[in-house]
Amino acid sequence: MSGAICGKINTNGESVSIVTAENMMDSLKMYKLDIQKTLNKNNMFMGCGLLEITNESKKEVLPLWDKEKGLIITADASIYNKKELCCLLNIKYDKEMSITDSQVILLSYEKWNEECPKYLVGDFAFVIYDEKEKKVLCVKDHMGSRSLYYSYENNIFSFSTIIEPLKNNRKLNERWICDFLALKSVVHQFEPEETIYNNIYQVLPATAIIIKNNKLTKYKYWNPLANNEVLKLKSDNDYIQEFKKVFFEAVNSRIDSSKEISIMLSGGLDSTSVACVAANILKNKEKNLISYTSIPMDGYKDDTSKYRFADESEYVNSLKDVINNLEINYCKSENKDSVSDIKKFTKILEQPYKTFQNIFWVNEIMEKVEKRNSKVLLTGQYGNFSISYGDFLVHIKTLLGRGHLCKVVKEVLECSKLYNQSPITTSKYIIRAFREYKNTRKSLSIQDKYENSPLKMELINKWNIDTRIEKSKYGLINLKCKNIKELRQYFLDPVMLTQIGNIESKMSLAHGIVQRDPTKDKRVVEFCLSLPIDQFVRNGEERLLIKRAMKEILPDKIRLNSFTKGLQSADWIQRLLPKQKYICDKLEEVIKDEESRKYLDIEKLKKQLKHLKVNSIDNNVIDMRMIIISLTLYEYLNNEAI
Repeated sequence: MSGAICGKINTNGESVSIVTAENMMDSLKMYKLDIQKTLNKNNMFMGCGLLEITNESKKEVLPLWDKEKGLIITADASIYNKKELCCLLNIKYDKEMSITDSQVILLSYEKWNEECPKYLVGDFAFVIYDEKEKKVLCVKDHMGSRSLYYSYENNIFSFSTIIEPLKNNRKLNERWICDFLALKSVVHQFEPEETIYNNIYQVLPATAIIIKNNKLTKYKYWNPLANNEVLKLKSDNDYIQEFKKVFFEAVNSRIDSSKEISIMLSGGLDSTSVACVAANILKNKEKNLISYTSIPMDGYKDDTSKYRFADESEYVNSLKDVINNLEINYCKSENKDSVSDIKKFTKILEQPYKTFQNIFWVNEIMEKVEKRNSKVLLTGQYGNFSISYGDFLVHIKTLLGRGHLCKVVKEVLECSKLYNQSPITTSKYIIRAFREYKNTRKSLSIQDKYENSPLKMELINKWNIDTRIEKSKYGLINLKCKNIKELRQYFLDPVMLTQIGNIESKMSLAHGIVQRDPTKDKRVVEFCLSLPIDQFVRNGEERLLIKRAMKEILPDKIRLNSFTKGLQSADWIQRLLPKQKYICDKLEEVIKDEESRKYLDIEKLKKQLKHLKVNSIDNNVIDMRMIIISLTLYEYLNNEAI
């Protein structure tokens, strides 16, 4: 069952001290866990903090030691295909007397050994110690939904859901911090396995680590892009029926809880689709679905374009037309903003962060879920990459690459009809978009490339950051310059998946809950990746699959909305206006701080401070992103020293 794990295994046979074990478990206490248990045996220690989500979870014994077979496991796991696994394992499946998550993982290991994660469907991170084989198996789930860190030095393997138990006076990783400060996007890093500490690493999605004979090896046990076979069905309706079967099961398997089921809801296609399916299933159990939606603060001055909307309540309210067991809650996050609680969030996330535009309202939603004693918070965060994928420009780029010029012309004509514009206007939009999204970074000087980064230029040069970024996919300006094959590789990018999994895991643990995203289910992802692109985009219409699948389930106001999109956190700058003096004061602290000065370009920050003292925060001359990123680093460095 979900929670947090930690442990230490001496592969040279030396025992693990009780003090070491206690210190590791003490590190978990900052997170809200319902029960904590440990197992200290000879050369091995394992610990686990559990969340009691279902009645079954109360029966879970972790760490679990099968004395007869010599197998020990600790796991942070929710396994969603137990029935199918029991069939493969020749075990009678009984819902009432259900096998626990850790038991089914151990039985899978007995049958398939190191190949066992291939057969599991769920959100999981686990470590198995095989006493007979003197072997360690450390695994993270296919989509990287749970955080898991490790170190392996001097024949000592240490692991944990969080970094804290592994720190042990380690030095900060200067390269990680420099990469973090240099990257323009919300991505924190581009070296996938590294962390903010030297010699502490992340287990990547769909990866198994094996330690035997004092040798550590890794293998990727799942790569859905390796099989390029396209699913061919007879009709569009066949595709829809197959999709609904897979997607509905993904939702159904994630709403198993003895407590209320909550959902983080927007006005878009993804979370509303999850909500409609979940609510219909819960209705049969005479249960309500509790939703939480972030909306702008009182007094917000809407300056968004006519194609975006900041307040999604109009769309969320339309769900009442099709769901009568949905309890809607709106969250204005009064008196909260992007500089609120930075110290607290750096402590929870164990690093500086860039998600400051939405972290304060996500936290408020989690606080409300926690107060209701709900344990499961559904989301549809990954939906843009799976169930509601469908981008017109990517489709055109793909068709052009395949030489399908007649299809390109047809798509341009149909898109023009849909948006009531001339084919010339549509064609100009395509040409302008492709030109605009080219990688223009190489024509800029290195100073211009990093003009908005607070990182010292000498450190950019020291760590060869520009060359490394250009060699990576993170030097590109925009995703829409890719074709479908390239874009699908991004959908499974280990950096993106790991960052999302880490943030979700730690923020959820801080509130004693678990986030679950049916749109990121392995089965859903595999199905969507197998579909021909015209199931997602056709005749100029985007996001076609989910629109057809949710007919008569989702309100048409949401389902058929092709012209406007919600803009979350649209009021983030306006929220900061009353905080101008506070931000100036904090920035002055940063400028004076010796630790921060090791990394930050102080002259740039002084220039920003000067602008901040004479201009309003919403003035374009002020780079609030640079300022807040610097503040998160400052708070982290000072927290870390405590």
